Amino acid sequence: MTRYALFSIVLFLISCQPDPNQVAKVVPFFDLEAFFQKEISEMPAEQSAEKKITLNGKTETKKLADWAASQELEGFKEFNINRPAWHDQYQVDSLRNMEGTLEGIRYMALDSSLRIRQLDIDWAPSGEISEVRVEKFSKNMVVYFHQKLRYRPGKGYWLWREQKVPFTKRSELEVEVSY
Repeated sequence: MTRYALFSIVLFLISCQPDPNQVAKVVPFFDLEAFFQKEISEMPAEQSAEKKITLNGKTETKKLADWAASQELEGFKEFNINRPAWHDQYQVDSLRNMEGTLEGIRYMALDSSLRIRQLDIDWAPSGEISEVRVEKFSKNMVVYFHQKLRYRPGKGYWLWREQKVPFTKRSELEVEVSY
């Protein structure tokens, strides 16, 4: 009889476990990785664009007939702050209009050791995302690194980076792409 009781208990416990395919993924913050994946999948494989690069004050502008947006935007996924360890590491502030429609969200790092210091998402009145802004910063004995990104769906992006490594000059890079 104990075998049957033990078997019944085990069977009951197993049947009470939720189906892993039906468990919803909890995303505490705006899923920037999924946003950029969607942007990449909806863009043509190659398109024309104008790219302006300024490195330490010297500017070069190129018109690209076959700009591969997916390759460049792939790197923007690294700015995603949806990590379980960061669940309570950002202060969240939202902006709503008079009708209660969401116009913007700001995530600000509460801990200065977090590299992604700020993430801002703005929505247009149509409900589409109009702009994403990210600020990333890290400083230690080896490197000083400060980076800002502004992405506008369907228009382009702007990226600025400042970097200083011991025994080298400060380096500043600015990239602006419009399509």
